[in-house]
Amino acid sequence: MLSRAPIFDQEWWYEAATAGKWQQVDYSIGQNIQSKLIFSTHRRRGITTIGMPRLARVMQPVIDLGFISRKDTLADTIKVLSGLLKALPRFDRFSYTLPPESRLDLAYSLAGYSVTANYTFRSDPSGSHDPWKAMDQKVRYNIKTGSKRMAVETHGDILRYVGMSRRFIKNRAFSNLIDYDAICRIWEACRHREQASILTCVDGSGQDIASAILIWDDVHLYYWLNCRDPESNDYAANSVLIWNAIEVARKAGLIFDMDGYANPTAGIFLSKFGLLPQRRFDISMTNSSARLRTAFSSHLVEMVGPKLRLNLLAFKNRINPV
Repeated sequence: MLSRAPIFDQEWWYEAATAGKWQQVDYSIGQNIQSKLIFSTHRRRGITTIGMPRLARVMQPVIDLGFISRKDTLADTIKVLSGLLKALPRFDRFSYTLPPESRLDLAYSLAGYSVTANYTFRSDPSGSHDPWKAMDQKVRYNIKTGSKRMAVETHGDILRYVGMSRRFIKNRAFSNLIDYDAICRIWEACRHREQASILTCVDGSGQDIASAILIWDDVHLYYWLNCRDPESNDYAANSVLIWNAIEVARKAGLIFDMDGYANPTAGIFLSKFGLLPQRRFDISMTNSSARLRTAFSSHLVEMVGPKLRLNLLAFKNRINPV
């Protein structure tokens, strides 16, 4: 039986995502107000970040305000968030993303954190909004025609997904930073609880051309991870996969969550599927030295330039094809 808690807030998720290396801080005011924050520590390029356990998408602290009056709720929430901040170990950057239903964004802002909005796309929980009818006509056409050229298989072979993901990343980045060990641990934990499956688009010759991992709790189904065969030019596969995932969520009585997007181009593409935009807030705090180091690193990347990066990547793949 599933728990009402979101999948990313489950202790078994922390264990799988971090190999047991997650941490928790607690803060209380008197005997009534209690709170806790689950986190893990990441270090990259000399910067220590405290944030969500790996591959979690949205999380928030657990805050129990007891029986305080409604007018004191915001003030006490700010005190709690400030108290949790002081309880954390030293860090250069704090980074969390709140779920769309969270109401902590204002309190975080007033507690001194930076709050910025990003977006995801979800199906309507009431079922009164039909994404197929609201979908962009061209996307609907691609799904119809693509479904005639390819089949969608549902399976549990995580290594089949990982193989395609490695090929996909190899053609797009100098180094693959994806933690496949964590993905496999999380996959096994989800599958053990019957909370995950993989959809793969297969062409007429039986070749895998695109794949997506779906995970869910008892409220939401997330389009968690996806990749495609870099050698395939049939871009309709992504549209077919997304629509099939929406159908899986609908049949299960769950809210489909597109799980955000990496850049504006991807966001424009996803906005055409007839789903409803939902705002979720990124919460962050960065010290001054970390800001300088991050700005310098970004400046170096800009100096290289996108065309030169592509040429260097192509050269790397020629001399090191494995």
